[in-house]
Amino acid sequence: MKTNFLRRGNFYKGNIHTHTTRSDGRHSPEDVVREYRERGYDFLAITDHNIYTDFRNFDGDDFLLLPGMEINAPPQDGNDTEYHFLALPGTREMRMRASLPPYEHDFTLQLKPLHTVEYLQPIIDDATRRGCWITLNHPYWSRVEYDQVLAFKNISALEVYNFCSSVLENTGESFQCWDAVLRNGARMLGTSVDDAHHFFPENSGGYDAFGGYVVVKADSLSLDDITLALVSGSFYGSAGGPEIHEFYVDDGYIHFHCSPAARIYFGGRARHMRWKIADPGGTLLTEFVSPLQGDELYVRAECFGESGGKSFTNPIWLDALDI
Repeated sequence: MKTNFLRRGNFYKGNIHTHTTRSDGRHSPEDVVREYRERGYDFLAITDHNIYTDFRNFDGDDFLLLPGMEINAPPQDGNDTEYHFLALPGTREMRMRASLPPYEHDFTLQLKPLHTVEYLQPIIDDATRRGCWITLNHPYWSRVEYDQVLAFKNISALEVYNFCSSVLENTGESFQCWDAVLRNGARMLGTSVDDAHHFFPENSGGYDAFGGYVVVKADSLSLDDITLALVSGSFYGSAGGPEIHEFYVDDGYIHFHCSPAARIYFGGRARHMRWKIADPGGTLLTEFVSPLQGDELYVRAECFGESGGKSFTNPIWLDALDI
């Protein structure tokens, strides 16, 4: 059997992309932490632009703060492409073997308005050598194509759902870009985030918080265990979709279990989708089992609730399986 989820542990809900008044957010770090705790989140990363913050003093027995920042160069005149990256703590092992000191609280990057691989790759490499785990953010909003993603090294995940970009500009979903990256052999995980800025009040249509998140399966709510789950892909992404309980491949079959869903899809290559759809007014779905076709490069799952909310797994790569 092969699965991305750790075999033991509990599920923890978190948002790994959030802004505060430390950069262009409208709420203070204290208010942002309070809001996510009150909404039942288990962990949060505050990732202001080009300033590394470590607010673990807000930690509690039931809530974890991850240090981090969003790396991005200023906009460049005449260039619609903008590369944004998250730098979050890597696993304990990654941090222990880092060749450079870790970022400290309030470390600030001063970047030029250059959006090229040649300029940005050394900055990513520097963060990696400090024990960070790097994601590339909102490629649709950023006007980044899949081949431009592939040009970078040391990128471990792609932000395939961004709630803020979805609400404010309808550019928050990057699943096609992700699949193109995967089909070309890059084993990138897929994340779902808020990217909350609180530009608009909570009772407005432009509210950009509490709509995109990850749910990790980890041994405990600790920095070491949550980062291990993120880096290893033991999580699923959600935009208010069903809860995912299990996803694995065993003996030539794909297995998927979730809370009640209206639709479930398996995919791996273009046009090789498997689907299960509940009839209108009928019993909702909580599982889907389907045979492999034998030529999939990878398989991943998506499921939709009755109201349209979506959740999705990370891919399971099949090259090491006897199928």
